[in-house]
Amino acid sequence: MDGMMETKTYASGPATCRVRQCPALPQHMREATREVLSVFTPPQRRGEGHASDLMKKVCTDADRFGVTLILFVDPFEPAGPAENAEAKHGMLVNWYSSYFGFTVIQQAPMTMMARAPGSTPRMLSLTQVGSMIKEAVAKHGR
Repeated sequence: MDGMMETKTYASGPATCRVRQCPALPQHMREATREVLSVFTPPQRRGEGHASDLMKKVCTDADRFGVTLILFVDPFEPAGPAENAEAKHGMLVNWYSSYFGFTVIQQAPMTMMARAPGSTPRMLSLTQVGSMIKEAVAKHGR
């Protein structure tokens, strides 16, 4: 391919995703950037760590080749009521940032996140976690 991180499908157990050059980026940015697409684990196998292992592989390859990763946060399964979709979206943003070092770089029209090579996960303090919980409870009235 291009001597960098190849466009390919990654798998870990039942979890899969595709990584490719992003055609939406300007040509001069494509060589050193890859888009993570369709991270998926079958519902019955979620919570077993397969997607986390998968993303660790993708991030390790990106670090090795000095590639910036981008992704669009879009839970592609029906979430039911709007608050469920919002909660799933928030959980995904938190998962990508907390465990893999992605940062939100665009909120609308769709959340876009990026991870520079060698990024470390965002670790939240107990105060930040407490604030997030209070905010969610206040927002959803529970």
